[in-house]
Amino acid sequence: MNRKLDRRQFVTISAAAAGGALIAIRGADAASQTGGAAKEAPELADQVTAGQLPAVAERLPKTPLVLEPEQVGTYGGDWLHFLLPAGAADYINTTIGYEHLVRWRQGATNLTTDEVIPNVAERVDTNPDGSEFTFHLRDGMKWSDGQPFTADDIVFWYKDVLLNKELSPAVPEWLIAGEQPVVVEKRDTLSVVFRFAAPSGLFLVNMATQRGGGPTNSPAHYLKQFHKTYTPQVEQQAKDAQLDDWMAFFNGKADAWENPERPVLHAWVLTGALGAEAQQLVAVRNPYYWKVDPDGNQLPYMNRSVYGRVENEEVALLKALNGEIDMVAREVNELRNKPVFFDNQEKGNFHFFDTTPQQMNQMVLMLNLTHTDANKQRVFSTKDFRVGLSHAMNRQEIIDVIYVSQGQPWQAAPRPESAFYHERLATQYTEYNVELANQHLDKVLPEKDGSGKRLGPDGQPFFFQVEISSLDPDYANVLELIKQHWAAVGIEIAHKVEDQDLFATRTAGNQHDACVSRGGGGLGVLMDPFYYFPYNFNARYAVPWLNWFQNPEGQGAAEPPEIVRQEIEIFREIQTTIDPAQQINLMRQILDIAADQFWCMGVALRANEYGTVKNTLMNTPRNSVTGWLHADLAPTNPPQYFKTG
Repeated sequence: MNRKLDRRQFVTISAAAAGGALIAIRGADAASQTGGAAKEAPELADQVTAGQLPAVAERLPKTPLVLEPEQVGTYGGDWLHFLLPAGAADYINTTIGYEHLVRWRQGATNLTTDEVIPNVAERVDTNPDGSEFTFHLRDGMKWSDGQPFTADDIVFWYKDVLLNKELSPAVPEWLIAGEQPVVVEKRDTLSVVFRFAAPSGLFLVNMATQRGGGPTNSPAHYLKQFHKTYTPQVEQQAKDAQLDDWMAFFNGKADAWENPERPVLHAWVLTGALGAEAQQLVAVRNPYYWKVDPDGNQLPYMNRSVYGRVENEEVALLKALNGEIDMVAREVNELRNKPVFFDNQEKGNFHFFDTTPQQMNQMVLMLNLTHTDANKQRVFSTKDFRVGLSHAMNRQEIIDVIYVSQGQPWQAAPRPESAFYHERLATQYTEYNVELANQHLDKVLPEKDGSGKRLGPDGQPFFFQVEISSLDPDYANVLELIKQHWAAVGIEIAHKVEDQDLFATRTAGNQHDACVSRGGGGLGVLMDPFYYFPYNFNARYAVPWLNWFQNPEGQGAAEPPEIVRQEIEIFREIQTTIDPAQQINLMRQILDIAADQFWCMGVALRANEYGTVKNTLMNTPRNSVTGWLHADLAPTNPPQYFKTG
C-alpha cells in the first residue's frame, strides 16, 4: 500500500541528506485555507476588467499552494538586485526560478534536518520500499502563457529530453537505481509515476536541489516545435540560425533565461534575455502563478524582480552600502566587508540576517593521486606526504590574514552543524608543527639539495603547480602563504590562475598536478560526498577513479584501489536504502575511511556568514542556508516578500 503524504500527516520517507537526521514531505491542502474567494494584484484586476485576462479564479488551480508568511503583505514595488556576469544564471534561478515538483521546507532553521515538501506536486505517494514515487499534480495549474501544466509535460521531458541521446548523452547518476535509469509513466492527466528498478533512497532529496528542475521546465506545447522528433525542419532552422545542430537550437529555446518567450511556472517572468546588453534585466508578475497567501491573495506581492547589471564587485558593494539593493547574500557579503556594512546600516536603511553556508571549507587543496607522471603519482599518493604538508600549513595565519580571524583550522569534513559531523576527519593533522611535518616528509622525500629543497624520486628538486579557476582569484593570496609554509619544509610550489573553461578541461583530463576548490558537502553530505570518495567531477584528486565509478568501461577510467571500491559499494547501499538510521550509519563508514585515507586537505572551516536586507522589505528570513544544493534564498519563498515603502 502506498503512503500518501500531505499536510495532514507527517511521514518520514527518506534519510538525512543535507546534513541531517530525517527527511519528511508534506503537502499543502490549500483550498481549505484561503478563507474565501481568491484575490489578485490591482494591475491584474485591471487587465481582467479590460478583457485581457481571465478571472483570477480561472487562472489559479483548484488547490493553489498556500504560503504562510510572517505577515500578509500588500501588492506593489520592485525587488531590486545587482547582477554580476559570473554566476548570473544561477542567481536568477535561486531568486525566481526554483519551482520543482518538491522543494526544501520554507525557512528551515534546524540545520541538522532537511525537509522535502510538495511544491508543484500537490501530493507525493511512495511505495513501501522506496522504488516508486507518484506525483499528483494540481488540477487547473497553468504555464505563464495560460496553457495547462499536466503529466504530458513531465513525460515530454522524460522521453524527449532526458532519454534523447542527442540532447542528454547520459542519464544523471541520481536518476539511476539497480543499474537502470528511472522509468517515468503517465498514470492520468494529473499524475506521473517515477519507477526505479531498486529502492532510490536519495531521489526526493535530489529532486529538491537545483538538480531536480527538469520535469517542471519543459513545456511540451511550446518546445515540441523546436524538437526534431515533432518538427523535422528544425535542422534547417538551426542552419539558418547559424547554429551547429538542432540540439543547440532546441536548447536555446528551452533556456528560460535566454529565451523569455518560453513559458514558465515561476512567480515572475523575464521580459528580456540574460545575454542581452540592456542595463537591467526585468521580470514581471506571472498572472498564472499558482501560490496564494492565507487570505487567498495570489502571489507574488511585488510587481517586478529587477536585476541591475554591474561590472564588478566593487560597484555592487557601493550600491549595496547606499541602499540601492534590497537584499544581499552573495559575492560582496564577505567577512572582510562586514565592518563597512555595519557602519552603513543607517545610511543604507538595512539590517543583517544570519546565513550558514552549505560549504564546509574556505579552500580544499587536492593533490592529483592519479597523476600521469609516475614520480608525482608515487609521491602524491603516499599519505605521509599529504600529512606532512598538512602539518606544515599555518592555518591560523591564513585565517587571521585572509579570513579576518573568522573560522578555525578544518579539513575536508562535514560541518559541525551536520548530523554527519566527524571530529577526527575534521581536526586531524591541522596542528601547525614544522618538526612533525618534516618527520612525515622525510619518510617520502628524505634527500635535499644544497638550498634545502627536497629531491624527488628522479633526483631533481620536487616541484608542483597548483591550478586555480579564474572564478576564485582570492585563492592566490592563500597559496602565497602556503607557498612560504611549504618552502620552510623543502617543498616548492607555484600557482596558476586559469580561465574556468581551461581549468575544467585540464582537471577533467587528469592533466593537473594539484588544484583547489571550495569545500562542498558540509551540509549536503549524502548529496555531495565528493571529498569523501570520488563521486562527481569535483573529486579532482582522482579523476580516473571517478570515471570508473561512473562507467568502468568509459574513457579515462581506471580501477581504483580496493578501499575506494569499498566506499563505492557502501554508497551504492546508501542509494538503495530508505531507512534513515541505516543511511547515516553507512555514511559514517565512508567518513571513517575518508579519515583513514586523508584524500585531500582543507584549510579553514567556512564560518557562519551574513546577509543584509532593506528595512522596507518584509517577510524575509532571519537566517538561511546558502549554497547550490540548497538553492540559496529560494526556499525562503521570495514570492511572499513585500515592500512597505
